[in-house]
This record gives sequence, C-alpha cells and structure tokens, in this order.
Amino acid sequence: MYVIQDYLKLECREILIKELKPAKLIAMDNAAFHKSKN
Repeated sequence: MYVIQDYLKLECREILIKELKPAKLIAMDNAAFHKSKN
C-alpha cells in the first residue's frame, strides 16, 4: 500500500515538473520581455 502511494507521489511529481517547467520558462520569458520593453 505504502509503496503504491510513494510511486503515485513520484508519478505526480514527475508530471508536475514536466508541466511546470514550460510554465516557468514562459513566465521568465514574459518577465524578461516586460523588462526590456520598459
């Protein structure tokens, strides 16, 4: 039971990292864009 829970947590973390990485990059790009604009 615990092993399955840990595995699911890892799976969720992997998915979150995959989803968040592009979002972070986009946010950084937007911030850089706004800075260069001003």
